[in-house]
Formats: sequence, C-alpha cells, structure tokens
Amino acid sequence: MPRTVAGKNIARVAIIDDDDASRVAVAETVAASDVEAIAIAGPLGPVDDVVRDIASRADALVSDHHLTKGRYAGFGGAEAVAKTYRIGTPAVLCTGWAQANIVEIRAWRRWIPMVVNSDDATDPEVFISGIQLCCEEFAGSFTSPRKPWRTLVRVEEEKLAAPTPTIYVIVTGWHAKKVVELLAQNLPSHVRDAIKAGTHRFHAQVNKGAEEDSELYFDEWTA
Repeated sequence: MPRTVAGKNIARVAIIDDDDASRVAVAETVAASDVEAIAIAGPLGPVDDVVRDIASRADALVSDHHLTKGRYAGFGGAEAVAKTYRIGTPAVLCTGWAQANIVEIRAWRRWIPMVVNSDDATDPEVFISGIQLCCEEFAGSFTSPRKPWRTLVRVEEEKLAAPTPTIYVIVTGWHAKKVVELLAQNLPSHVRDAIKAGTHRFHAQVNKGAEEDSELYFDEWTA
C-alpha cells in the first residue's frame, strides 16, 4: 500500500548512492517506512535522463551527493535532487558533505528542501519528512526557513579573476555582517557582467529565515 504524504501517494522511492553497501542500507531504511525502495545500480547516464527515468518509475528520490566512486555517475547528487524536485517529484539529499561542499550545493539549494546528514540516515521518518516538505512546497506552502523573500544582496568582494571565480556577499535581511561565499559560475551571466562593471548591489529571492548559511539559497537575481 502506498503511503500518503501531504496528500501525495508515495509507493516507490528511488535510491542513488555510489557505495553499494550504503545504497542497500539507505534502501532498507526507506523501506521501513512502508514504501518500496528501488536501489539504482550504476553506472548512470546523463543526469536529465536519470531524472526522467526516476520520475517514470518512482514517486520520490533519495540521493547521496558524491557519486564518483566506480564511475557511478558523472553528476552530483545535489543536481539530481534539484532537477527531480523541479519536475514535481519529491527528492531528498542525504550526505555527510553538506558543510564541506556548502558552496557547491548552494547552487541547487533552492530546489532541495531538506539535506539529511548521513548520521541520521537510520531513521526512515527523516526521509518521509523531507518528502513532505517537497510536497508542501509544490503546493506553495513554505516553512519559515525555506520561504523566499525579495531582499538586498551586497557584494563585499569579488575574485572573478581567480582560478575559481568567487564572489562574497552579505544578505542584509538575513545577517548584517556575515559574509556568504558564492561561485561566480552559478550566477546569471547578467549579474557577473554587472559585477565586472562595478555594480555591487543586487536583489534576489533569498530564504532569509534560514537558520544556517548552509541552508541559504539565491534565485531570480536582478541588478
């Protein structure tokens, strides 16, 4: 029997992980919530093909972030989760690298309602909670830490000529002094061009109710 989560029937959950043992363990945990877990073996194809395949055979996704072991996948789990969410299928990221890869993951965080720490991956209800958050956001209901607000973003420093082009910003509506790092490659081209031209004040959709900087996302930038 499918499990009803925020009004959506969840019968099958796909599991992506490049470690065979971890993939089986997460699948067993997810299955303990009375749904069928589908552990997806690699190697995987292009991310867009994988996302479409998941949507055709599962009702939700749980994915690790680092997927390079044994050439399992040529993409990161954050991208897979975000793209799955964007086509209306609930998806949860489960990783021990959320803090270490904070800047990399932030590029996709707008479409990742929950990041589960690997240490919490033994509780099936954690994954159900993540699926529920997705379903609620699909319906337009956001929790306070996830709700997007139009807010001022001020560029404190830019290193666009560095080997890894980076900008450092302050979100005045979130924290008046805390600097947030963003990869320039994840910014819209018109924003990068404006920064090069000397513009340092922008507006973006930001979840300024976020409790930690690892939860922050930036979307719909305007100069």
